[in-house]
Amino acid sequence: WFYGKISEACRLLAQEAGADIIELNFSCPNDKRGELYRDRKESSRVSKAVRNAIGNTMPLFIKIGYLEYSPLSEVLQANINYINGITAINTIAKVIVDRDGSEFFPGRIKAGISGSAIKPYAIEVVRNLNELRLKNHYEFDILGVGGVMGSQDVQDYFDCGAKGVEACTGVWNNSDLAMEIRAV
Repeated sequence: WFYGKISEACRLLAQEAGADIIELNFSCPNDKRGELYRDRKESSRVSKAVRNAIGNTMPLFIKIGYLEYSPLSEVLQANINYINGITAINTIAKVIVDRDGSEFFPGRIKAGISGSAIKPYAIEVVRNLNELRLKNHYEFDILGVGGVMGSQDVQDYFDCGAKGVEACTGVWNNSDLAMEIRAV
């Protein structure tokens, strides 16, 4: 019931905003509940509820964090009937402390590491997703994200099987990043 109500609200907001897709962030490292992507059963319940609420009105993507091949395969298999794509990967949650070993973010011991530090992990997940897609004859799109600082990073994701690329930290460092990549 709960997922259905949230899903309906999500659909209405997305349609009102003119969204092209809905991306469910199953991997927010800054929230204690931010590892839904690790739970194949619960993540598929959410994907199914949202899919039922939106029907086939727009593509549905899930955003995941880092997973090794076997758990990635299980999560993909559990969600494949409800999604059109996967965005990989979100930041990697790590314990963050200040110089004296105290919590860096009061009340929160973990935070997300992003940027070029996570690119090798993101590339691994995109490669594995592409391999699983080909091996199992799945139809879904892959959006790569993590460490996109320039046009070569975008090409690296395309070479691994991504259909598109997202950037966050790179844009924080260079507000013209998208224009520079597009110019190449």
